[in-house]
Amino acid sequence: MGIDVYMLAGKPEWGMDSGAKKMRGEVSRAARLMEETGKSGLAGLMLDVEPYLTSVYKKNRQNAMDRFSEAMRNTYAYAREMGVPLIICIPHFYDIIGFDEELKELIEEGSDAVAVMNYDKNDEIGQIDREMELSMRAGKRLINIYELQRPGLHDLTERNTYYPDGLPAVWASRDTLSTHFGYEGLSFALHDYTALRELMKGE
Repeated sequence: MGIDVYMLAGKPEWGMDSGAKKMRGEVSRAARLMEETGKSGLAGLMLDVEPYLTSVYKKNRQNAMDRFSEAMRNTYAYAREMGVPLIICIPHFYDIIGFDEELKELIEEGSDAVAVMNYDKNDEIGQIDREMELSMRAGKRLINIYELQRPGLHDLTERNTYYPDGLPAVWASRDTLSTHFGYEGLSFALHDYTALRELMKGE
């Protein structure tokens, strides 16, 4: 089994441009790198764009999410045209706060896969249940991300991160989610590498 390397890019304000100029630019950059490095190089692009952090969202949530959905669909269409596999990073709460239709669009028409920041240990299955349903229906991949950084960083609490629990607790959760959903398109990721190395030293 090899290692696939994806280019990571994204700023919250990029999602407010329905024409997706910045994101399309990153697709073009990824396409150039893929061409230069060949099969052993870059595998695709991962966009981490958080529209809920913008001033537009604070003023009008629906307007912000409409613009973000259109921007991602625009970007994905261009990525497919350029032959660049596209993953988008999303929170686990879009459906919970009233944006189920936008979530559906992001999964079905805005990406090849979603990487869900499932950063609440209290209900890990329930928090991605809708995302899994939509991904399975669309035949798309879903990456469940675990937080490993120390409590206190970026307002993280022990509820959000596996830092206090250690890696065995992560593997147990992974097994639980894998068994529950039984979907080959479900995979897992750890955030981030620095925190992982710190935890591994203590194992």
